[in-house]
Amino acid sequence: MKINLFCFVLTACMALPILAQERAIYFSGGMGYSDLFKVEADGSNVVRLTNKESRGEYQPHVSPDGKYMVFNTYRYGGWKLAIADLDEDGTIARGTVRKLVAKSTGYEYNARWSTDSKNIAFISFTNGRSGYKQLFITNTTGKNVRQLTNKERNHYAPNFTPDGREIYFQATIDGVFVVEKIDLTTTKIETVIQQEDAHIVSPSLSPNGKLLAFHKVNEYESVTTHVMDLEDRSEYEISDPEKSYMNRAFETPLFSYAIGWSSTNEKFVFTKHQGESIFELYIADLTSKRAKRLTRLQESSTQPSW
Repeated sequence: MKINLFCFVLTACMALPILAQERAIYFSGGMGYSDLFKVEADGSNVVRLTNKESRGEYQPHVSPDGKYMVFNTYRYGGWKLAIADLDEDGTIARGTVRKLVAKSTGYEYNARWSTDSKNIAFISFTNGRSGYKQLFITNTTGKNVRQLTNKERNHYAPNFTPDGREIYFQATIDGVFVVEKIDLTTTKIETVIQQEDAHIVSPSLSPNGKLLAFHKVNEYESVTTHVMDLEDRSEYEISDPEKSYMNRAFETPLFSYAIGWSSTNEKFVFTKHQGESIFELYIADLTSKRAKRLTRLQESSTQPSW
């Protein structure tokens, strides 16, 4: 019996699992008035997604299903959140950008998706652009907005747990930045990380919910990047020969920093200050526990998500 070799090879290839390609990294780039960009995980193919809308676009975050992006913008008067559809190549589909919360009044920041791509957590002032930054949640239509916190302190960087039942976030306690989590059913808040000798900022939960990456800022304002195992509470620092110090040139010292995980739970991208108000993106590898530089642009690259 003769075997058709072409058919055999084709059938064998079809039987193999198709590995999902790691999607691009999204970030805000530019000096002063920023735009949204995307770049491949190897640093290639940098693509501009927006072009100088009003005072700029910041904090992009793509839904896990790859269909939408939320980001911070001034195109609606005041800092608001926008949502847009994405084309198959990961760029913004023409004519799809719209305001997320149609009747919002407060300034809005730090939008982050739930694992099922159905809900969005974000930070907003309770009264226009004044008061404290509280934690909110809504859906993809921007309706049914729910306020989760109501404390006399600011909140930042929300992260859904994989089951969607809790949100990790950054908050201030007596002037020190800590990491907390809130139960979405009971609204009970629990402190996860609080250290006397350092601020804990830009917390980012791995997709499997087992690891928490964050920046640690000491009293001399040097910035180091750490990973904590949430089960046994062990912690280690990502090795990086290039020192980084907190930049004070932006609206707040934390505005430009962010951490975004790959879907494999093995790497994450983060922001690092290079001096002279320039930021670049670095990728941390958990196997080697080392970081390498991703972007080398003439303008800043900040607020990445993966």
